[in-house]
Amino acid sequence: ACCMNDTVYFASDKGRIWCYSLQDDIFKLWEIPLLDKIVSINQMDGKLLVTTETQGLLLHDSYTGNDQVLSKKNMSGFPTDAIHSVFIDSKNVAWFEMTEWGKVMRYNATTNDIKVFKKNVEPQGADRSYPAFHICEDTINGNLWIHPQGGGLSWYDRTADELIPFYNDPQSPTWNFSNKLRC
Repeated sequence: ACCMNDTVYFASDKGRIWCYSLQDDIFKLWEIPLLDKIVSINQMDGKLLVTTETQGLLLHDSYTGNDQVLSKKNMSGFPTDAIHSVFIDSKNVAWFEMTEWGKVMRYNATTNDIKVFKKNVEPQGADRSYPAFHICEDTINGNLWIHPQGGGLSWYDRTADELIPFYNDPQSPTWNFSNKLRC
């Protein structure tokens, strides 16, 4: 659920969102054009970001009522695998946990840009780490550490728009360090 402008939004499946008005005590059904399981509803830069499992994203401006659909149909590079979860960082950038190990997607609403990062991971999964997708943000110094599902712990360089691994490559014969968080 997500609360914005005196309305609480409850996610459902088949593109259905139940909207509860805190002022009127009334539920209304909102059916979005993406008929899929809704993974998350987040507030992002004054708009609602609705994330579906496989059909894409919907960015909704609650003041104008305008919707923008972002999907593999209209955005180059949009991944085809499922989205499991979402994290919105302090800079209003959305980070998406993808099905494929070592893969994470970034969406910047300011530039309307999507980028998929694929990190090399060790052959075994991060089975002792749950949830497998972690983001640690240091809002004071602006550091963002991302651990995709399966491994690939990296620091996000905002200037270069790159995930920089903290370790050496697991495929390298001189590999020394794991790239997985373990709890």
